[in-house]
Amino acid sequence: MNENVLTVNNLTKYFDVSHDREVSLKWHIAHIFKKKIKESEKVMIFENISFSLKKGESIGLCGKNGAGKSTLLKVIAGLMKPSSGNVKVKGKMIPLISMGAGFSNELTGIENLYINASLFGKTNKEIDQLYNSIVEFSGIENFMDTKLKYYSSGMRARLSFAIAIHMEPDILLADEVLAVGDKEFKDKCQKKVEELRKNGMTLLYVSHDEKSVEKFCDRCIYLSRNNE
Repeated sequence: MNENVLTVNNLTKYFDVSHDREVSLKWHIAHIFKKKIKESEKVMIFENISFSLKKGESIGLCGKNGAGKSTLLKVIAGLMKPSSGNVKVKGKMIPLISMGAGFSNELTGIENLYINASLFGKTNKEIDQLYNSIVEFSGIENFMDTKLKYYSSGMRARLSFAIAIHMEPDILLADEVLAVGDKEFKDKCQKKVEELRKNGMTLLYVSHDEKSVEKFCDRCIYLSRNNE
């Protein structure tokens, strides 16, 4: 239990934002085919963040909107490149960030399930064995042969969560996902996460709900905006 499974080293992320600056009439006449000058500004999202997690630990990322919590989670998941710093992972890391991300609207629930699970390294035979359990957990058995474009956001969330927690994650990255769906489904999700944690799963969790963070996390990192 003393081995780090997730190590974040001096992560920094900024975006280059171009601003349009109106120019003088004199400049405009001299450059008649150019109307604006583009200036670039670096907007810092977060800077020099470092922490580590051992097997079975959980940590919450907290802070107000715009503090960079979700962006940090995406960088750690490898969905966005850091401006500097690095992330070291030992084990299978499953991101539950944008519910239904990677799903195709033109494919059925069944087809999306097989494609998504295969992206996590499962073979068709393994998915066959997990299929009934995934679908039962999602609670959308009657809609699995329906195209996703007819799914509600809640149905997408149910399917996405059900797939992820059946992929045997060593590390689960979760962005507000324990607050989706109706109370019955939320309770089911929370119970499953608690079960996985007892079995040694590591959790990195973003939430605005302090009670939820207190329930699932051993400690918390609070991110603040530059002006706070």
